[in-house]
Amino acid sequence: MYYHFAILLLFRPFVQLYFINSRISPRDVCSQAADAIITLVRSYDQLYTLKRIPSFVPCVVLTSCTVHLIRASGSSSALNSFRQGAADLRDMGSCHGFAKTALNVLRFLAEEWGRGNAMGEDPQMPIEQMRKLCTPSSASLNFFCPIVLNQTPGNSKPGSSSTLFAPFPMQGLPLLSNDDEIERDGFSKVP
Repeated sequence: MYYHFAILLLFRPFVQLYFINSRISPRDVCSQAADAIITLVRSYDQLYTLKRIPSFVPCVVLTSCTVHLIRASGSSSALNSFRQGAADLRDMGSCHGFAKTALNVLRFLAEEWGRGNAMGEDPQMPIEQMRKLCTPSSASLNFFCPIVLNQTPGNSKPGSSSTLFAPFPMQGLPLLSNDDEIERDGFSKVP
């Protein structure tokens, strides 16, 4: 599971790009890693239980669900995987506090990205209440605030460079070069 999480984190910054002269698509690699994570969590749940799972697994499942949420509009299997990951986080929530936070982050992202029905249930916390939970600032110690600030011009659609890599406001945004530099480095943007 950790291997697939590392692969997901490695290719995630390139999800909007293609490698020039390569059949490898970072988006496909991320999708396969996210699918593998959900499959492994299901297997672990059947063998043991999600109540006694290592403490880093909710973070792994959150990252996997974020990839599935991005793909959810065009794929029913991605939507099912997203819902399975959310159900797994609910199961982990009784023993891992971050799993509850991860669910709130997923609810918030689903609402923000126009996929409010992706959770398959009514949200436990209204989106207006989530916005009031915390205000992101450099003085705040809550680094898992579900409020996403758009620091760069543009929209906040899923996959946009302003929100894809920074679901938490205190996390720095990656810098994508301009089109000429991207091509010089061997990439092309996803249309």
